[in-house]
Amino acid sequence: MRKGGPVSDREWGDMPLPDRIKDAREVLGWTREILAAYSGVSVSTIGRIERGEMQPRAGTIIALAVALGIPPEELGEEAGVQLRIPPDKWS
Repeated sequence: MRKGGPVSDREWGDMPLPDRIKDAREVLGWTREILAAYSGVSVSTIGRIERGEMQPRAGTIIALAVALGIPPEELGEEAGVQLRIPPDKWS
């Protein structure tokens, strides 16, 4: 996916993880179905995460981040997930 695009340049501050995922998806103009296709995460799981009904596992955060073109550690930062992945591994 793209690096340095509109999503990776976002400043989320204290935005909770569900809102970060939804914001990133909407910035790209993607539906949940498109994100599901790129990430391999089901549409229903993405919906549950975005509504705050479930806390995703680290692997799910990584899959969503890679699909959205965001460093996984940046997306998972608020969730307290310590994701330390070299940038060359998530692109």
